Amino acid sequence: MTIEIIDQCIQLGIAIISKMMDQWIQLGTDIISKMNPGERIQLGIAVILAVTLSLIFRQVQVQKKLLKAQLRHDLFEMYLRLYDTVTEDQIKELHLCHKIYMDDETYNEYKLGDQAIRKYIFMSRRYECLAFIHAISVEYPFIQFRLWKKWTRDLCEEKEFLDVHKNYSLCYDKYAKSVVKEIQNAKQLGQDQSKAKVQGNTEPKSTA
Repeated sequence: MTIEIIDQCIQLGIAIISKMMDQWIQLGTDIISKMNPGERIQLGIAVILAVTLSLIFRQVQVQKKLLKAQLRHDLFEMYLRLYDTVTEDQIKELHLCHKIYMDDETYNEYKLGDQAIRKYIFMSRRYECLAFIHAISVEYPFIQFRLWKKWTRDLCEEKEFLDVHKNYSLCYDKYAKSVVKEIQNAKQLGQDQSKAKVQGNTEPKSTA
């Protein structure tokens, strides 16, 4: 009994929709029949433009999805490389061509310790990855990676990351500005905390 009622409702719905479509088609036919040839041409052009714009909009949406997928794929591959072991060959390459990675002043601080150089290379990968994420977020606002600011803020506490920033900032100038801002914010926060601590120590203690 229930199935029969459902079938009847479906058939009734189909009949109503069909009737409405017939009425719309008839209405459109009547309107078009009353138009003069010039008006019909204008209507045809308007329909063609509407269809063209709809196809363009659809194509843009598809391209956005493809671009987003490709960028996420590239970012995922870059993220996986962050945890690759820094090899002895990479350390030797830095010693041979250190000016590609750092200036002479920074190299003098690192050249005697391979472990320090290993961490510098480790941080340089992170800097480049974050610069890539920042560039995507700026260039394509519809793609947002929300954690890059916090990641930058945390890494700004590492000396090696700041040394990388000093030497890589010209190559990634837009992201470098964000790093400078995070450094300034950290300094301001430290100053505010120090002031609060000093004020807390200098406040007179109440005597019972």
